[in-house]
Amino acid sequence: MYQVILALALTVTSLMAQTAPGQNPTNNPAAAASGARDVVSLPGGFEIAIDTTDTPDLTTWTRENLIPMTRHWYPKLVKLLASEGFDAPKQLTVTFKAGMDGVAATSGTNISCAARWMRQELNGEAVGSIFHEYVHVVQSYGHARARGGHRNPGWLVEGLADYLRWFLYEPESRGAEIGKRGLARARFDGSYRVTGNFLNWATVNYHRDLPYKLNAAMREGVYSEELWAEITGHPLSELGELWKTTLEKKVANETKSQPE
Repeated sequence: MYQVILALALTVTSLMAQTAPGQNPTNNPAAAASGARDVVSLPGGFEIAIDTTDTPDLTTWTRENLIPMTRHWYPKLVKLLASEGFDAPKQLTVTFKAGMDGVAATSGTNISCAARWMRQELNGEAVGSIFHEYVHVVQSYGHARARGGHRNPGWLVEGLADYLRWFLYEPESRGAEIGKRGLARARFDGSYRVTGNFLNWATVNYHRDLPYKLNAAMREGVYSEELWAEITGHPLSELGELWKTTLEKKVANETKSQPE
């Protein structure tokens, strides 16, 4: 009888650690103590599960930092990256994994986060790195490949995600700035924040909808390098050279202005 009672008690405790859709996760302290699977319901029928069952020490952090970003930015990303005939994923899961290496990765609608790295960046890049993965979920470029579309260049896929992160979500951090140290290695196809910097420059100087037009083409599997000239009036290689020249002038002016 004692074993039956103990089993029932454990079952109730496990259920308490689950936060139901629509429930405010911060009002469930039992879940924070044992890890949780908080389901965040958003307008438009979107549901995002934040799973810390493997990393209970991160539950409070996700509720205070990740969930507010999720509520505000996931619907916003859906609108920013909209394209004709496309419906963004309605349900996705963010799982924090204790034994995972690296930073974070996305497979379809499943985002995996490396808990060890996240713990080191709770007050730094942790939330921004998951924002980057939300972009990948909304991009959904895999559907075009499955239908036989062109494979998109990885540098542009990652660069677009970092453009949205560094220039729309957290521009104040200036995380994609390129200074004297990074200038020599700066290439438009350098991927991640380097390409994000290039995309921002081209967007500001040539076409404000450039990232979103490129996104639509990649999602449909019809991206080609010629699109850059169609949208901006300049070939990609020429844009890359102009951007690099602009960076060189900027760095030179900053060097001159520094006190000796």
